[in-house]
Amino acid sequence: MATALAPEPRIAWSQIVDRQTGLLTPEQNEVIRRTKVLMLGIGGMGMNAAAHLIRAGFEQFTLVDFDVVDGTSANRTPFSFDDTLGQQKVDATRYYMLKVNPAAQIRALSHVKLGLNSDPEFIRQLVEEHDVLSWAMDGMAGRIHYTRIAHEVGSRHGLGKPAIESWGVPYHFCVWTIPNTAGSPTWERFFNLPTAGQPASDISPEQVTEAQKVFLKGFAALPQLSEALPPDILDKWLNLRISNRTFGPFVVGCTVLIAYEILQNALRIGGVPLEHSRIHRAPWMVFYDVRRNTSFEYNFQTRRLRWVHPLTGQLIEETR
Repeated sequence: MATALAPEPRIAWSQIVDRQTGLLTPEQNEVIRRTKVLMLGIGGMGMNAAAHLIRAGFEQFTLVDFDVVDGTSANRTPFSFDDTLGQQKVDATRYYMLKVNPAAQIRALSHVKLGLNSDPEFIRQLVEEHDVLSWAMDGMAGRIHYTRIAHEVGSRHGLGKPAIESWGVPYHFCVWTIPNTAGSPTWERFFNLPTAGQPASDISPEQVTEAQKVFLKGFAALPQLSEALPPDILDKWLNLRISNRTFGPFVVGCTVLIAYEILQNALRIGGVPLEHSRIHRAPWMVFYDVRRNTSFEYNFQTRRLRWVHPLTGQLIEETR
């Protein structure tokens, strides 16, 4: 009996990028298609960013997450449905990304640990194989471990291994890029974390917790952020006495910025940068205050602000 042939996919890559051609050149679209993206963490941030990227023409991904879809995922993740409960997040995400572009090359890894005990050689290989990285992990330990290796690997590449990051800061969309180039600070030094320079084998769980508190308090130093929460909730958030709180639309807003920042970095590395755009390199990060309907950039180290004048386009930095 003859084997039935699988039907030809009805959505082609050329159709996916058709509406953006003109906004992007054919050369830029081809760079997007060739760019390899490593996405660490496929929760609210990672899953939504992946959904934007596959529809922007990106075709090569590795998705890393050990977690499964549960009922609380439904408020923010686009591939969380009643019939995907219990599935690995990377598998649910890969399945629906392939429904958009069946020709995409998507590797889903659910067995990779995201802590300090992750296999460094395997992480090093992952980072080497990809052009742009996305940090969307919840845990501080995993960020410390992965970001150190990304900086080590990126320092050997002229354009680095840029890593894009956003945190679910209350009532704000935010994003920034860690360049991971030779001579640039490590992720921990960008954010003045007490674990910087300490061997991973010597870092205790208590020190990881303290590093996360320092990180969160850096955000809370900005009045617009600290005012977004009632004092009692803010205190619990800063001292890790409350589990993650997320309002779905704010998470999705962050992931639009993540996808755009990934696109900008991909085009820069590919030699066809997007004109009149600026990558937000740490310690500068861009914030959109959705309650006040304003935007600004914030320097995590100096605690200074800057913004673009809406009429002149001039970048203005506050003076003290």
